[in-house]
Amino acid sequence: MTWLDDPATLALALPIFALPLIAFAATWLKYVLPVFPGDGVLLLAFFLSGQGETDPFYVFLGAALGGLAGIALSFQIGRRYGTAALERFSTRRMRRLRVGERLRTLLNQHGERILLVNRFMPVVRHVMIYGAGAFGLRRAPSLLFANVSHLAFVAFLGALGLLTAGTWHEIRQGFQDLNRTVGLAVTAVVIAWLVWRSQATRWTQGPSAGAPDID
Repeated sequence: MTWLDDPATLALALPIFALPLIAFAATWLKYVLPVFPGDGVLLLAFFLSGQGETDPFYVFLGAALGGLAGIALSFQIGRRYGTAALERFSTRRMRRLRVGERLRTLLNQHGERILLVNRFMPVVRHVMIYGAGAFGLRRAPSLLFANVSHLAFVAFLGALGLLTAGTWHEIRQGFQDLNRTVGLAVTAVVIAWLVWRSQATRWTQGPSAGAPDID
């Protein structure tokens, strides 16, 4: 059993200002160390605030500021160390297939818009901010779109934690199920959009673009 399984005992020991600070730390760590269970901690903070522990607005504010700081740091780390890390860990086969070049092209064309829904996408969301920095996306649009996505996800967690009737265990399980469903749906839409954009680009360029005419 972990502390997430019995939050009531923890809540009794917390001062009133603790939940906003926990929300800040959880969201910051989630971006810097993606393996940290920040979503569960933030959901718990909203749930406890709904039980009268503190004003939910301050929990939202803490999460918003934590995401702002975490996103900025992750982007900067990617910008500073990402290229060298990609070179170091890429295999010969990846270099032969020009995986890095293909990813760079894909992100340069569509990465900033993908960041608008990044927070709802499983797996990808853990590395997307680092990738945006590593592959040279524009700083201002990347940070703006990533924060829009982050705020939407925080609002999603807040709605579940505050408005969903039930025990903590029921809300936690409902979040896991709903998050998985939404994540798969958003990922499918993004993949379909990328395929459509790729096909539209090919049609615009023409089948023989860049190739010599043959009589």
